[in-house]
Amino acid sequence: MDKHRLPDKKSLAKNVRLVAEHLQGVGALSKNEEADLLRMSGSSGSHRELEAIHRVVHSNSFSLSKADLIALWDGFEKYLVESIKN
Repeated sequence: MDKHRLPDKKSLAKNVRLVAEHLQGVGALSKNEEADLLRMSGSSGSHRELEAIHRVVHSNSFSLSKADLIALWDGFEKYLVESIKN
């Protein structure tokens, strides 16, 4: 966000949406990939998936099953990779 001077929205879900919009704008995500990410990050009213990935990364005690971790990675992989690359 700093590199591209994107404003900090003070919320993980809002920041993810902002970065997804930016990545789609520069061609790193397709419209469908952006829509999928926005759905997972709370645009549909629930952002359980985003909360879960945040907890997995930042908590010493929170864990998910292997299947749930794979599902989270499948959902966020393109976003995470493109965020790091861009």
